[in-house]
Amino acid sequence: GSGDQVGPARLAALARAGFAGTPRTVALVGIDVDGERHHVATIVEYVPDALDGWDWAVDEVRALALDGSSRADESVVAVARLVAGMHVALTSGPAAHASEADVASWVADADRIVENAELDDDQRAPVTAALAPLARAAGTLVAPIHGDLHVGQILRAGEPTRFLVIDFDGSPTDTPAQRREPQPVARDVASMLASWDHVGRVVLHRTQGLESAHRERVLAWIERSQRAFLETYAAGLADLLDRRLVRPYQVLQECREYAYARRYLPHWRYVPDAALPALLARPEGSAA
Repeated sequence: GSGDQVGPARLAALARAGFAGTPRTVALVGIDVDGERHHVATIVEYVPDALDGWDWAVDEVRALALDGSSRADESVVAVARLVAGMHVALTSGPAAHASEADVASWVADADRIVENAELDDDQRAPVTAALAPLARAAGTLVAPIHGDLHVGQILRAGEPTRFLVIDFDGSPTDTPAQRREPQPVARDVASMLASWDHVGRVVLHRTQGLESAHRERVLAWIERSQRAFLETYAAGLADLLDRRLVRPYQVLQECREYAYARRYLPHWRYVPDAALPALLARPEGSAA
């Protein structure tokens, strides 16, 4: 039934909390089959002239690369506040703590994700080392999360600019049970950090006539945007965020990108090919 599906449950929680950072839900449509209710559609308000982040963020960073003027930095800060507000709204009551059994399932899931990435031999050892904090995460706070957060799930619309988060159905690679379970908010934070990196890689790959100074601007923006996102988010939600888990989840996100590229979009491999080595080259403990 619809109670088993994470999207309607998340939207209902956000509505109860008065969260205004997602298009207003107008109706949840279901059908009854053999006495059981099944959710089939979510109807939300129409947001005119909305662009998702693979358009607006890429445009902003391309403008930054070419002439140095852009609102890309302020957009990152605005999205960080949006995501922090979303997590506050989803967390009703005291947050729960992860059990040893939870951690064991995360580690097993991480092993599966790494296996599916089919990494090169020289990547396996540093990836495994980067994931070690996950195994020591018993007791960390967990909460309902988005579960599939990236710039494509962030709409920008209107003047003054509004940012809205969409698509609360969770990651298509997670089981329905995994999508419903409370998890560390670090997973959503890490996938957004990865997303800012990916926006930069797309600009570098798809923009004609970039000179070395332009490329340096983009690479500097990747680091600056990740740092700004993390600091802005943590300022509002320091208690809920376990920073030790941000880097492991970011590494896992790049592994997911490899699996996605292999299955659906081979051309996309250039993104994790650039992002994962840059991430692994950073010192241990530097989440962004």
